[in-house]
Order: sequence, then structure tokens, then C-alpha cells
Amino acid sequence: MTQNFEELEKLIDHAPEAGGSAFRNYGKLTIKPMVVVWSGPKEKRVPTRTEYVPGVPVPDGAGLEIAFSIDLQEFQPTLEFLYERNVTVRKSSARAKTSWSEIVEPSLRAVFGEHWLAKASGSYVCAQDEPQVEPPSKSGKTFNTIKLIAAYKDKAACLAAFEAQKIGNGAPSAGVIPASVVDAVKQIATALGGNVTTLRAALESDAQYKAYGVDALVAAAGLS
Repeated sequence: MTQNFEELEKLIDHAPEAGGSAFRNYGKLTIKPMVVVWSGPKEKRVPTRTEYVPGVPVPDGAGLEIAFSIDLQEFQPTLEFLYERNVTVRKSSARAKTSWSEIVEPSLRAVFGEHWLAKASGSYVCAQDEPQVEPPSKSGKTFNTIKLIAAYKDKAACLAAFEAQKIGNGAPSAGVIPASVVDAVKQIATALGGNVTTLRAALESDAQYKAYGVDALVAAAGLS
């Protein structure tokens, strides 16, 4: 008896991605290159960051880090923090992969082209968190890095995209809260000094968060 696998093949082809949808951030992007110098004993090294200045020599042994920030308040006035990610500029090698080479730089080139440095800072963008490719920390935590998704010609176009995605998302499936959303809630809580009452008010005022259910978000973040 010949079996018809056509329906099953369609289900396999359209299977959802693991981890749910990534939480996206919209707003004006600021990029600040930083020179990083580490000092102190091996087990207690402390970084000192200074803004990169063209023409000023970079100390021997110093590293380069790029601070990315997106102004979320422009479109969501109730929020009291920026979306911020500091990324170490280090290329992948045959022995180890880096978030810079595997995620961040390719996304910048895909969105802005080869000369992205001259175009990116000050642009209105959409970006999302991606898990770093580097090994977890000693505590076992995997940190996130930034991935650029799109750039817009002006503030109005970015705002339109932000509003459209809120409408298009609809209510998420019950009980499904992506890890990236939980991380974002934890960041908001930290920015608000751990005040759960203020956190609830901030989440309630934003449709993108509210769709998951404020109580569910607070519980998922371990703050209830």
C-alpha cells in the first residue's frame, strides 16, 4: 500500500523555529567605538574603557569594543532605559568563533553595505538579540549580542514599522514567552531598580509586552 506523505512533508517544511520569535527593538541607533585596556591580576582583571579618537594611538595590548544603543523611549515614552549591547571586536578563527564575525558584522553589512560605519550611527533601525556564540560564563549564563535586521529612511518609516509589527504580532500562543522577551523584562526591572509595581505599569502600557500577559511576564522573569 502506497503511503501519501505530502501532508506530512508540508508540516515538516513549515515547522516552527526553536526558541520562538526574537523580540525586536526599534529606534535611533548610536554606535560608539571604545578602546579597552585590562589591568590587574589574572583572576581579577578590570577593564578601563575610553572612547576611540581617530589619530590618537591605541595602547599596545588594548582591545576594541563597540557600544551599540537604541533609543527605545522615542517610541515608548514609558520606558526608562536604552537597549544597549557592548560587542568585543574580535574575528573568528579556525579554533574559535566570535559573535562579532558570526552575527554582528554580517548583519551590519547586510543592512548598511560595505561601508557601514559611515551610515549606521544615527540611523533608525530594527534590531534583535541573538545568543552569543562564545562559550557560556563561569556561572553557565549565555549572554546576548545585537543583530541588525533593517534600517529605515527616517523616523516616520521606523515608527510605522514598529506599529505594524505590534499589530501583526497579535496575541502570542498561551504560555509561550521567548527567552529574549524574558531577558528584556529582566533588563527593564533592573533599570527600574527592581520595583515590581513600576515594572508592571511599564509592561501594561506597552501592547507588545501586554500581549504575553503582565503576570506571566513577571513570573517568567522570577520577579513575582
